[in-house]
Amino acid sequence: MKIKSFLWILLFGVFCSNSMAELPKVIAHQGYWKTPSSAQNSLRALELADSIGVYGSEFDVWLTKDDVLIVNHDAVINGMDIESSSSKMLLKQKLKNGETVPTLDAFLNRAKKLSVRLICELKPHKDKQREAEAVKRIVEMVRKKGLEKRVEYITFSAEGLLELIEQAPKGTPVYYLNGSRLPKDLKSIDAAGQDYHINVFRKHIGWIRECHDLGLKVNVWTVNSLEDMQWCIDRDVDYITTDEPERLQELLRSQRSFHDVAGFLPVYGKIRDCKNPLYSRLSSDMQPAVRKALWNLSQNTAGLYVRFRTNSTSVGARWTVKYNNQFNHITATAVKGLDLYCLQDGKWQFVNSAIPTGKENHATIVENMLPQEREFMLYLPLYDGVDKLEIGIDPGAEIVASELNSPNRENPIVMYGTSILQGASASRPGMAATNIIGRRFDREVVNLGFSANAFLDKEIAELMSEVEASAYVLDFVPNASVSQIKELTIPFYRILRKKHRTTPIIFVEDPQFPSAVYNRVLADEIREKNEALQLVYKELQKEKEKNIYYVPSQALIGDDYEATVDGIHFTDLGQFRYAECIGDCLERAFRKNTIKDLALIYQGGINRMDWTEEQFRPYVMHQFQDGRKEWLFDGFLFLEFSDGKGRRYAQGYGKDARKQEWEWLLQRLFEEGKSLSALDACIETVKKEIGEPEFRHRVVIGLPAAMFRQRDWGELNGKTLCFLYREDQVAATRWYVDRVLESFRNANYKNLDLAGFYWVDEDIAYNGDLSLSVSEYIHSKNLLFYWIPYWKAVGYDKWRELGFDMAYLQPNHFFEENIPDSRLEEACKESEKNGMAIEMEFDSRALSDYEPVSFRSRMKSYIDVFKDNGVFFDLPIAYYSGSRAIYEMYKSEDERDKEIMDELCELIVERHKK
Repeated sequence: MKIKSFLWILLFGVFCSNSMAELPKVIAHQGYWKTPSSAQNSLRALELADSIGVYGSEFDVWLTKDDVLIVNHDAVINGMDIESSSSKMLLKQKLKNGETVPTLDAFLNRAKKLSVRLICELKPHKDKQREAEAVKRIVEMVRKKGLEKRVEYITFSAEGLLELIEQAPKGTPVYYLNGSRLPKDLKSIDAAGQDYHINVFRKHIGWIRECHDLGLKVNVWTVNSLEDMQWCIDRDVDYITTDEPERLQELLRSQRSFHDVAGFLPVYGKIRDCKNPLYSRLSSDMQPAVRKALWNLSQNTAGLYVRFRTNSTSVGARWTVKYNNQFNHITATAVKGLDLYCLQDGKWQFVNSAIPTGKENHATIVENMLPQEREFMLYLPLYDGVDKLEIGIDPGAEIVASELNSPNRENPIVMYGTSILQGASASRPGMAATNIIGRRFDREVVNLGFSANAFLDKEIAELMSEVEASAYVLDFVPNASVSQIKELTIPFYRILRKKHRTTPIIFVEDPQFPSAVYNRVLADEIREKNEALQLVYKELQKEKEKNIYYVPSQALIGDDYEATVDGIHFTDLGQFRYAECIGDCLERAFRKNTIKDLALIYQGGINRMDWTEEQFRPYVMHQFQDGRKEWLFDGFLFLEFSDGKGRRYAQGYGKDARKQEWEWLLQRLFEEGKSLSALDACIETVKKEIGEPEFRHRVVIGLPAAMFRQRDWGELNGKTLCFLYREDQVAATRWYVDRVLESFRNANYKNLDLAGFYWVDEDIAYNGDLSLSVSEYIHSKNLLFYWIPYWKAVGYDKWRELGFDMAYLQPNHFFEENIPDSRLEEACKESEKNGMAIEMEFDSRALSDYEPVSFRSRMKSYIDVFKDNGVFFDLPIAYYSGSRAIYEMYKSEDERDKEIMDELCELIVERHKK
């Protein structure tokens, strides 16, 4: 096992042990008598039952004519009726193993030397007065033997049941065997529970749950076949009485241990992280606020899922659904089943479904896997609720909540809609479009599909607005009327937009259903609704609303009319096509929401600017010569190559930086009033001048390079790191990432989001595939990995394989006068060929007072060539401006400097408006 630390064991005990459903306990019927030396109800059978470690050994007691208590199953021994015979003759009768019929006294004396619990059955006597006398004598003898805490009583006799409850010490378990009394009746007379034949429970399966709900126990007898044993185990009975105790024990040992999700796993996909109710899409405080129909539908668990990690070779589930719903157009598996997925090579792979059989369900989902740790995700039912869910694993295997944030729970996609969005009529939960989209983007999707009830309720909009979503998808048209679309869509939209100025909001038309091809009334209705939505969307466009998107009906489910089950609701094919269409729109929206214009901020070395609020101003906002003030860069990369004192953070700049220089760089990065702090303050100041930006400002933090072969970096967790070893390089880099994350979190910047980290080396010649290990760790934090390789650097065209999410190609044209402008043309083609972004390059030499003036024209060449090649249209751009060129141009009074900055900044501003 990978995880064997004391802390893990402690957490496992806290979160799993208490939630694990106990397996039934074994009671040997008449002792363990199926051996050559034993016999039913014999002393040897009692001893053998004790020796194999069963919970209890059951035996039967009669009162003879001369008031002796004897142990025997039947009412007659060798033709002698026990109740009307004297003990003298009865006790001479031989059992199959040669023992004589034992008295209760002898039986209890033998039991005192053992530890097995004694399950004493009072046999029904024909004479009820004699039966009462038998009860009195049994209870008294047990007391005298000091066995009161080890004895439990069972009986078929209604009268004997009451006598035992009355005369046995308070709290002594007394069970009824007759199979005729309801759980609530037994509860009312203080019986311990039902001890019925298996056929009774098969007929009245709900009694098991009722008993448990009332705090009663359930014992099932006499269970001898493996099939019957498994049936009892699957239904959580407390005890199983059997003539085959070792066989049952072996079966129990092979059973999965079941763990109640409520005890240790979060339920994901909810709009609020609440546990009340645990399996609900809406929290309990929403119940009085929303329509009853919405609340009831919110109890369907569409889109909800749990994630866990286990080393088990098998996974099973036991679950109880809330309603036991059935639909003629949706499979039972989709309605109330479960879907298991496993994380395989970074992707969620379908494993199998848990097929439901009714309200209470048990299923083996997968077995015979190789023993290794795996990450699993279990989707819950689409059209029913869940009252209880348990996950079953191998005996001795371990299960814990997943530590990976996959799907990413930060900024979920929130989708609102109808029965189709809820999941009708996918074949299984994992094929609901919202779940497909969640896997495609590895991002949590909140499913707010309410069958036949997407009426643009204000309360739902307010609830959605609570979430910092990455996108909102509004697919209400199939349910809403034309008047509702016209009157309620914009107010619904305004509630979202008021709190989320830049979040993409996607409007979806009513699909072109196959049935509408022939049903002209339906066709007209769809057309009128879609026209109403189009008018709303055009109105929002006229009002200059940004980050809104429109998905027309034609693209939703294809044009072959094969994507529905009933002319309306989507099959798996329809769900998949719908997910593809919405997903493509989300892709466009997310691309627009990535960093478009990334300013490189060289910060940290003692030779750099302090990066105060005033120095950041020309990077945050540009004031044009005509007086306009506009937001400028939406991203900022903080990087450093050297501390300015002789230590380097990248290849080629001096001696290798040690841990103390890494820590110094961190201090500089998070220094109050400078750097990140100053940038945050500057944005806040500019907001007061020109209003809120249409984007969030994102920052990328450069990582010091763990120099290969460095031996003097320092200690980490008591170990001196040596960068000859890859694991030490990774450990140091992880440490730095963690320190940045902690400091960024503690700083609580109002206007900055952390987008990711930057690989400061401009090629991979020195550190090989170290980037892959670093990338894996950065991605585990749900952040991106950036790189800006120099012109055709080692590995530039393999940037994806090296683990980077975004790579900007350096043309390296500005710096050398002998490099022709054709290099820029070539760079544009090379970036397109390799799917890369690109870097614009200039420095203080572009200022008007610098000689030669050719550097100014070289900066202009970047602008012209990038315009001609469409770079400014949609390609992300990183801006290298030396240490301070933009600031110096901002300070310059020269009209030529103002003109070239106006030209560049106009292009950047226009990019934000696209």
